[in-house]
Amino acid sequence: MNSYSLERKQVLPVSPTEAFEFFQDPSNLAPLAPPWLRLRLVEPFPKPLRKGALVEYRIRIFRLRMHWVVLTTEFDHPNRIQDEQVRGPFKSWKATREFRRVKDGTEMAETARYSMRFSILGVLLHAIFVGPRLHRVFDYRTERIQAAFGPPPSGGKTEQTKAQR
Repeated sequence: MNSYSLERKQVLPVSPTEAFEFFQDPSNLAPLAPPWLRLRLVEPFPKPLRKGALVEYRIRIFRLRMHWVVLTTEFDHPNRIQDEQVRGPFKSWKATREFRRVKDGTEMAETARYSMRFSILGVLLHAIFVGPRLHRVFDYRTERIQAAFGPPPSGGKTEQTKAQR
């Protein structure tokens, strides 16, 4: 199986509880996605999020409409939220958000671990299209998160890790 990961870390000038509570509200997630992704939440959705919650999104890439259903598999307030794809564009998808108190606020680490469908075609699609596009999604998301919470505290930074196989 061709597996990949994508990671971002950033420092937010709020407590872990404040950061966690922002991300436990599914309605806060769509505005963090780039407009070209056309991510929409399908109602009704659980508010606030909890373990076992199913959230359905609709996304549109070019003219392809897709449903993406994720299940919240871990919910450890205010430390960690993890969800896994139940139905969607990937063979597998697991996203984790972890919140850790640091000197000037909260370090939030987001990790997506995923695999592609279609064997060798999936590898090619990832190299040409999916991988670069996911980097753009994560870059946009990082910027929108920083805008929502304000500038990073002194010494705060954003780190990114390339998609890895």
